[in-house]
Amino acid sequence: MVAPTVPALERVAAIDYNAPNLSAGSFSMAIDPTVRARFLEQLTPANAAAYPKHLEEAYPHVLEKISSLWGSTAEMDRFFNELLTTQRTDRQGFSADAFGEILGLMDVYRKLGLTIEPPKQNGDVWSWVSDVGSFADIRGGN
Repeated sequence: MVAPTVPALERVAAIDYNAPNLSAGSFSMAIDPTVRARFLEQLTPANAAAYPKHLEEAYPHVLEKISSLWGSTAEMDRFFNELLTTQRTDRQGFSADAFGEILGLMDVYRKLGLTIEPPKQNGDVWSWVSDVGSFADIRGGN
């Protein structure tokens, strides 16, 4: 049985998180450089490639809030959930690039052990999914 493709996840997989140039000259700075430097430090050098360039340019207020909440587990988890779902009908939503970066940040946050994982329950239809990478494995990716 072939797993169905998920277009949103294909777009996320296409984003190059390993882009080598994260210098200030590579894109317009939309936030205070100290916020950018602090967030790169919070990401750790191993995850610096996940720095959300599109989010910084298009939604700097969102990146500033993520940076300020990073490490405060319950608040950050709640904010990530608010970014993905909304009760407001006047929202346009994120661009595909920014949305992919948010998913990438959520994955880094989880890999750093900063999130509260809900307990797995018997019969949970999603119990086989451990992270975004599981979808790539199904599709035959890395």
